Formats: sequence, C-alpha cells, structure tokens
Amino acid sequence: MEQDAVLVGDCAEVLTEVAGERPDLVARYAKDLAPLVSHATTRVRWEAMHALALVATRDPRVIASLLPRLDEIIRLDGSVIARDYAVDAVGNYAGTHMQAARAAYPLLMDALTVYNGKQAGHALAGLAKAVAVYPGLRGELGPVCERFADSTSGVVRKAAKTLMKAMKAHEESR
Repeated sequence: MEQDAVLVGDCAEVLTEVAGERPDLVARYAKDLAPLVSHATTRVRWEAMHALALVATRDPRVIASLLPRLDEIIRLDGSVIARDYAVDAVGNYAGTHMQAARAAYPLLMDALTVYNGKQAGHALAGLAKAVAVYPGLRGELGPVCERFADSTSGVVRKAAKTLMKAMKAHEESR
C-alpha cells in the first residue's frame, strides 16, 4: 500500500512538472487529480494540489467543486506545502471570473490569518487575481493592504504591494 502511495505521488509530481510548462496538457486530467487532494499521504495531497493550482484557470469547474475541501485543507491541514498549494489553487480560480472571485474571497480572507498567517503571501496574491475580475472588492481590500504592507515578511509585503497595484490598475482603467 505504501508503494502505491509513492507511485501515485510520483505520477502527480510528473503532472505537476508538465503543468508548469504546458498546463493545457494536464487540464484534461484535473478531474482525476481532484480526489487526490483528500489522500492520506501528504506528498500525494500537495502534488495533486500543486498540479491543480497550475491548471485552475484552464478548468475552473474542478476547483469550484473542490472549494469546500480546499477550505478545509487551508484551515486544518498540518502540511504548510499542502496549504500553500490549496491557497494557490483557490487564488488562481478566483481570477477566472467574477462568480469565482466571490466564491474564493472568504477562503482567501481566512487564509490571511490561519496558522499565524503562514499563507498570507499566497492569499494576497490570490486576492490580487480576484480584484482584477471583481473590482467591487477594492473597498474591502484597502484595509487588508494596509495591514500587510508593513509585514516583517518580505514575501507578504511584496504580495501586499502587488494587490495594491492590482487595485490601482483597475481604478486607472475606469
């Protein structure tokens, strides 16, 4: 059984590597990867989520169906890597259309603070994608930018600046 998990993890890793270069080739397997986000083996979970994050914009319906599970992973999974990729999948999905941004918004907001904000940079990046397709979030996100602009983490500060730029870009395009 353990060997099976190693093999499944290796297969998911191959799909992740391919998705990094050619997400269109892996998108057709998103439905097959989806059940793996609940796998008992941590590596299988995070490899599957990583691949799904990379193809989220190609098949957003798969991510939409996984939102409750991704929310659970973001809030409860003991693996930082699994949570990072779950937030990335939600953030990439958020940038696909307004309805996706609305659905992803509460998960991304929660990801800012769970586990002492370890996923805050990922969540801010996702919020920048959400505001690009749903400008109505700008008013709510101003205080978020302010709160994280002076973070002790350079990654979080940079993500907060990216979110600010995304908000301003939409403002200027009006």
